[in-house]
Amino acid sequence: MKMKMRNVIVAVGALLLLLLSYNAFAAPTGPGDVRKGANDKRVNGIDNTTGSSAIVQAQAGNVTNLNINSTRLTNRWQGYYGNVTGQITLDDANNNTLYDWAIASPQGEIYAANGTANGGIVTWASVFCFNYTNNLSDGGGARIQAFNGTDLERMIGATPTDSDSVNSTFNSTFVGTFQVGSVTINTASSCMSTHLYANDAAQQTRFTEVLLSDNQSIIYTAILEQSQAGFQGASVDFEMIVGDNGESVATQPYYLFVELS
Repeated sequence: MKMKMRNVIVAVGALLLLLLSYNAFAAPTGPGDVRKGANDKRVNGIDNTTGSSAIVQAQAGNVTNLNINSTRLTNRWQGYYGNVTGQITLDDANNNTLYDWAIASPQGEIYAANGTANGGIVTWASVFCFNYTNNLSDGGGARIQAFNGTDLERMIGATPTDSDSVNSTFNSTFVGTFQVGSVTINTASSCMSTHLYANDAAQQTRFTEVLLSDNQSIIYTAILEQSQAGFQGASVDFEMIVGDNGESVATQPYYLFVELS
């Protein structure tokens, strides 16, 4: 009897270890609910907020120095920002909940995949850091990419030398570590990265975004913050930008995934 009980305990313990191991490396999943707010952009789009011209007076014989500053909207990028809530749940196959736990301050990542090759399905076990060259050494050996930086620039209607190109925007190298399912992304991965703005100003410590790929999609990845001052000064959990060719009439669909810890 003691031997049978001991075998049961060992079996249950093994099952628990298996479940814990599965949860530790669970792949990102689609969010249960996304509530989209109103679109917002700079008034009149380009140059200034009034849309009126500037007036200069001309008088024959004069030569006048003009220092002109002009602002225009990007034609390459869409921005997203907001807050994230979540919970841990114990459900059956019919989504009946035995018990759940609220996640007060979610940590993790938001992923936006462009689904260029396979309808938004991401092979998370094959994710690696996107690089401008075809050969990528990400700490796990060289990988041959299906597309390189020139291809990605073409997707958004840019060239590498444009001020708002991918190359000019994701111009830092990621420092830190995070988990994408079973794949570890860290400093050795050499991920192209950028930092979105806080309080209407550039900064280099929060709202990090990196470029990933599974050789099917480009995966824009925003690392979650915990109620930090965003670009408007209000408290948000994430900010991210995704590429879009504004010269095309069609909109670009992005497939959202979330990984909370």
